[in-house]
Formats: sequence, structure tokens, C-alpha cells
Amino acid sequence: LTDLLHADEDVVALALYGSALEPERLDAWSDVDAFIVVRDDAMARFFPSTDWLAPLGTPFAKEQFAGEPTRTTRVCFEDLRKLDLVLTTRSEAQRIDTWSQVPFVEGTRICFSRDQEITQKLNLPFPRPMYAPMTHQAFEALADAFWFRAMVAVSKVARDDLVIALHLALGLLQDGCLLAMLLRDRAEGTTVHRTGGMANEIVATFTETAQPPTADGILN
Repeated sequence: LTDLLHADEDVVALALYGSALEPERLDAWSDVDAFIVVRDDAMARFFPSTDWLAPLGTPFAKEQFAGEPTRTTRVCFEDLRKLDLVLTTRSEAQRIDTWSQVPFVEGTRICFSRDQEITQKLNLPFPRPMYAPMTHQAFEALADAFWFRAMVAVSKVARDDLVIALHLALGLLQDGCLLAMLLRDRAEGTTVHRTGGMANEIVATFTETAQPPTADGILN
């Protein structure tokens, strides 16, 4: 990745973060987290396009998120190597100390940089993302939506529309997982987790939701 991007003058800087900084934490399921800074007029070459990754292998699957000040491309190659790439422009990177949140919380290793100011910015200490409690209003909205979808799911079972009924029922289970994540964040005081921890214990209580996708199963 370093060789590929260093040869491209449109790339201003490349830095690694996450488990890539500690080889002893890497395993067969680890991805490589990279932060890439490109020239302001070159972003379209790197996002959403992924053609530039071709020299690294054949992608099997990818996921992308567009936002400001970053764009994210997560790609898995056919041999299961995985890259988690966060891209930004030079002008945005120069303001990184004003971002509400940065992707790296345990430092970076700069592979190369063509801009001294950005080098200094990437070496700044950044605070670990802290848990922000869900507001009472947000929780009430989540609960209202949960029970409304549950009511619709029941009506779909009654009308023998099992596709939508199952879709809605699985969404209710996802809401349970969301609450488990929020409880874990609250208990540990951060949104960054290396292991499942207490959330696994909450998921274990979902055992009774394992039902066949029949009318009775969905209703149960």
C-alpha cells in the first residue's frame, strides 16, 4: 500500500493506525486501518472509485461511506486480506485538530508525508471517543418505534405476509443489539471496544428469539 501510494503525487500522506501498530494483536481476521490524505482536486480518483486498488488484488466485497470531513472504503480481497481506508483532503487534514472525532485514538505511524504541517497534525494526541448518554427523548422515540413495528409485524403475520413480518421481527432483534451496545458503552465509558465484554452476556439472553421463520415462529 505504501509503495502504491508513494508513487502517486496526488497522495499527500499515508498513516497506519489501530491493530496495524501492534503486530502482536494481528490475526487472520484483522484488517489494516489506513488514513490517506489526497490533494483537494484528486478525491474523485480515490472515492468512490476503487480502481486504484487493482494492483493490490481482486476485491471480493466492499462497503463505502461518504461524509465530511472523511470518506471511508472498506474492502475485502479474494484472499480475505482486508483494508479499512479513511480518506480526506489536504485542506480538511490541515484542520484535523478541530474535528469532532478522528478515526485513530491510539496514535498513528506515518508511512510517508509530503506536507510538514500534516505530519505535525497526525502526531498530535487525540482524545479517545467517550460515551455520550442517549437522551430520554431518543430512548422514548426508540421504544415507540419498536412497539409500532412489533404491532405491524403481528398484523403481517395475521395476513400471511411472512416476508415483511420476518423483516420487521429481525429489526426488533437489531434494536435489542443496539441497546446492548449502548449499555456496554455506558459501562466502559467509551465507544471503542477490543472485545465483546458484557455485551455478549446480553446477547445470550436473546436465546428465546431463535425461532423458525414460520407464522408461529415469527409471532413468538
